[in-house]
Amino acid sequence: MPKHTTVNRRELFGLPLACLVALSFGGVVRAGDWPAYLHDNARSGVTSESLQLPLTERWHYTPSGAPEPAWDDPKPVPVEGFLELPRVKFDDAYYSVSANGLVYFASAAENRVCALDAATGKEVWSFFTEASPRLAPALWEGRLYFGADDGFVYCLNAADGKPVWRFRAAPADLMVLGHGRMISLWPVRTGVLVDAGVVYFGAGIFPAERVFLYALDAKDGSLLWKNDTLDDRNAGQGSFTPQGYLLATKTRLYAPTGRTMPASFDRATGNFVAQRNIYKDTAMVGGTYALLDGDNLYTGTQEITGVDDQGAGKFAWFRGKRLLFSTTTSYLLSDFGITALSRGKYPELSTKRKGMEVQRGVLADQANREKDKAKAATLKEQLAALDQELATLNGDIDAVGSWKLQHKGLESMIVAGDTLFAGGNNEVLAVNAATGESLWTGSVDGVAKGLAVAAGRLLVSTDKGALYCFAGGGESLDETATRSDEPFPKDELTPVFAAAAQRLVKETGITSGYCLVWGCGTGRLAAELARRTNLRIYGVERDAAK
Repeated sequence: MPKHTTVNRRELFGLPLACLVALSFGGVVRAGDWPAYLHDNARSGVTSESLQLPLTERWHYTPSGAPEPAWDDPKPVPVEGFLELPRVKFDDAYYSVSANGLVYFASAAENRVCALDAATGKEVWSFFTEASPRLAPALWEGRLYFGADDGFVYCLNAADGKPVWRFRAAPADLMVLGHGRMISLWPVRTGVLVDAGVVYFGAGIFPAERVFLYALDAKDGSLLWKNDTLDDRNAGQGSFTPQGYLLATKTRLYAPTGRTMPASFDRATGNFVAQRNIYKDTAMVGGTYALLDGDNLYTGTQEITGVDDQGAGKFAWFRGKRLLFSTTTSYLLSDFGITALSRGKYPELSTKRKGMEVQRGVLADQANREKDKAKAATLKEQLAALDQELATLNGDIDAVGSWKLQHKGLESMIVAGDTLFAGGNNEVLAVNAATGESLWTGSVDGVAKGLAVAAGRLLVSTDKGALYCFAGGGESLDETATRSDEPFPKDELTPVFAAAAQRLVKETGITSGYCLVWGCGTGRLAAELARRTNLRIYGVERDAAK
């Protein structure tokens, strides 16, 4: 079945069915698990668990469809003099979480959440939704939580995939076409954050249609609070479009807002606290990538800025696209590699440099515009003196780095124990976090976008949709698991449905676009149509048992 085809074999708004294989294990998340995107609700990417090096590939899993991101990248050419970098990146790989011997991921291409056996990579169960689940699920006390583009949030038993409850975040059952797929007018694209028995998430991405922020009881899905006034201040023309993984401190909830800065809210009430807009080179700083260190927020796309918990003050600028913190060190991933920086000195120096760079831009503009030669010469002298100060300051900043790894093409990193793992184009590598010494390299197919460590295993997610598992000790198991493209066994009805599909294609001549199969039954006709066309197919069946 083509990767771009969706076959839905249930009633369109019925409770999703799960393909189940039951396992028996305890439901408590342990210290060695990876229960959330980037490990925790601060999105720290840091775990105390250590892995035994060298690692060997134990298995890899290839689903039938590669990731289909909700948004295209910006144009690769400057617009109004500014080259915008991809800021809305949260579903470019199947990011995984893991606990109790299972690995979980959400497949936007297949409208399902899947559980794999962590030891073998074999599929254990899968659960289908009415539209794409785009962000990694979250684990809490034996349950799995996630949201989807159908406007629902789901809670499943993590062991067997059986539904516990679901909550409709969308105020109405309205579906529209979004980037070629059917979605709710209020999709859930913040992921689901679970902490202290409370589930937090946002719904909606179109301010004019109203957007929502919710808190539910994690046990039964009952509503604790709802903020539905987020765009009232701007007559529906605000910048709050909740997209990207939520973050939380003890008192604050942070919601990335797509291309702009994250907004902060009171966790107890859902009341809006702040959203600070920061500009750099005439463009707004922001994006869906963010992490917390204590009560401080860090966010950005190609340059990361740190702001305090009220969003009122900037105190650090990092020239890179990913950031991790240990007690004494900041690890910065940029286009050129990874740099380990002193936490005590770098923030102050980086803020001073940013101020001087802004000052330089003003001076340079004044010098270029000045008609009076004497005044222009004075401005150029000031500019030269400032350049000398900047050169000295850059030298001071370089001196606070404890080590630097020159390695282009890296896209992700985490810290596990004393080891830093990084992923790039067709590779994943490990270095000593204290010294930068190279310790191990492994191969994957595609760009390693997502990394996780759980129960002695390194889990890698690539932009091609594959999931890899590496572990220390022993020989490679060389297990390869592939999502089957054969949903139905061959029997006496196979040629009947095949002939019907062939006739439809021949008589209509339609092989691309959209197809609605009303009363699709088990979905066999839809499956045969998918084999023969490039149609995106949706099936509707009133009888959920089929």
